[in-house]
Amino acid sequence: MDDPRQRRLILLDEHARELVRGAPDWHAYRWELIGGTATEPAKLIRVDGAVAPPLTRGADAGTPDWSRIDRETVRTAYFTPAEHQDWCRRWEENTGKCAHCVGTGLILVAWTHSQPPEAVYRPCSNCQGTGVPARLQGAVIASLAAESRAAHG
Repeated sequence: MDDPRQRRLILLDEHARELVRGAPDWHAYRWELIGGTATEPAKLIRVDGAVAPPLTRGADAGTPDWSRIDRETVRTAYFTPAEHQDWCRRWEENTGKCAHCVGTGLILVAWTHSQPPEAVYRPCSNCQGTGVPARLQGAVIASLAAESRAAHG
């Protein structure tokens, strides 16, 4: 996803799609944190989604056209922050990518709505900007080295 404001939402979207057994074109359109306060974390995450055909024109072409939602595909997923954290750990193990930055190595620090929009990033502190979770970096390096040795024999 190219929109830096929504990189973290990708994983909420994927987790919810998996829970509701949504089709590949099922996407979240609403995210809600339930039960938290200004000083307490949320107790539950609610994600609503559905299938909607893509917009075909304009600056948002290719994104879901929520005005034409397929009502039969509307689903809601609920999970706790701890369940999502566990899901993200499994996602990291399956993909080899850092869930905090979604494998980009960068975290959004600031965003302006000027034209053109401007974003300011910093290296991800969870993976030190590598895009690979710190706990997996040794295994990924070893795997790449083995692939290189096998390719160059």
